[in-house]
Amino acid sequence: MRIGTGSLETGSAQFATGHAVLFRREAVEKVGRYDVRLGNVSEDSDICERIRAAGWDTHFIAQSHCVSIQDNTVTEFAKKELSRNGWESPKDYPVSRLILDRSKWIAIKMGRNLVKGRLLFLPVDLAVWAVAIKIAISRTLATRHRRNAP
Repeated sequence: MRIGTGSLETGSAQFATGHAVLFRREAVEKVGRYDVRLGNVSEDSDICERIRAAGWDTHFIAQSHCVSIQDNTVTEFAKKELSRNGWESPKDYPVSRLILDRSKWIAIKMGRNLVKGRLLFLPVDLAVWAVAIKIAISRTLATRHRRNAP
C-alpha cells in the first residue's frame, strides 16, 4: 500500500538517503557497512543496492522525521559542499564562478525550505553558504600570496 503525501509516497524505493535511514542489523551484517571510499556522494545508493541484492527491500517513509546526531560543524559542512562541487582551490575554477553558482543554489535551497515550512533550516543553509564562500576566498587569497611571494 502506498500512502501519498504530495509528490512523496511511502513505499518501496531504489534507495534511501543516509541522513534519515535505518537498516536492519542482519542486513548490514550480511552486506557490510557503508563503503567510505565512496565519500558522501554515492555511499547511500551503494549500500542499498547491496542490501537489495542480498534479498532485502528498501522503503521510503514519506511522513518521517529525522534528527541528525552527527558531530559535523558548519565549517565541515561547508568544506563538504565545496568538495561536492569540485572546488578545492582556485586551480579548479575561479572563485567568482563558485560564488555565483553557490549563491544560485542557496537561493533555490532556501526557497524550497521556505515553501516546505522548514524555517529552522534557513540559518543553517545560510551559515554553510557563508562559510564556504569565506573558505574559498581565503584559499584564493593564500594562493595569490604564495604566487606573489619572493
